[in-house]
Amino acid sequence: MNIKGLAKSRLAKSVNDAGWGQFISILSNKAENAGLKVIAVNPNGTSQECSSCGHKVKKPLSQRIHNCPVCYISLCRDLNAAINIKARGTHALKAQLMSSNEESLRSHTVPVLRERVWSMSPNLPT
Repeated sequence: MNIKGLAKSRLAKSVNDAGWGQFISILSNKAENAGLKVIAVNPNGTSQECSSCGHKVKKPLSQRIHNCPVCYISLCRDLNAAINIKARGTHALKAQLMSSNEESLRSHTVPVLRERVWSMSPNLPT
């Protein structure tokens, strides 16, 4: 979210009253405590881009349904945008993980993934 940009718009009072900056900070802290990450993504064009095929489908804000003329998918405009935002966040997270793995290899330390495998059968070793 572009909080500084929104704070300069006609929504300035609402944005500042809502404490968007504080919300992002609290969300990040809660996610970190839960072992999760908050990934910031650029939301521009997420409701115009088809989440199924990537085709750009221009539409006015009043049009609430996303209908793609290429792949013929039809879904709520907001759901389409949410799928695109999730995909962008997933892509950004993978990029961060790859760059941190490359950095680990450069410093000759390799992160170790520890995973416990649970078996449903008492006869099989875990």
